[in-house]
Amino acid sequence: MKYSEFHRQIVRKGWQFDHAEGSHYFYKKEGFLSEPIPYHGAKEFQNL
Repeated sequence: MKYSEFHRQIVRKGWQFDHAEGSHYFYKKEGFLSEPIPYHGAKEFQNL
């Protein structure tokens, strides 16, 4: 899965973009702030 698709799925689940710090995005939902989520566009996630 590409990072861009992952971020689209987060938004579909009700999270809203809050801010970015470098290449890490933060989202908010119901007053909670997410952990930093890396964003590298068209790159694929590496297997963990």
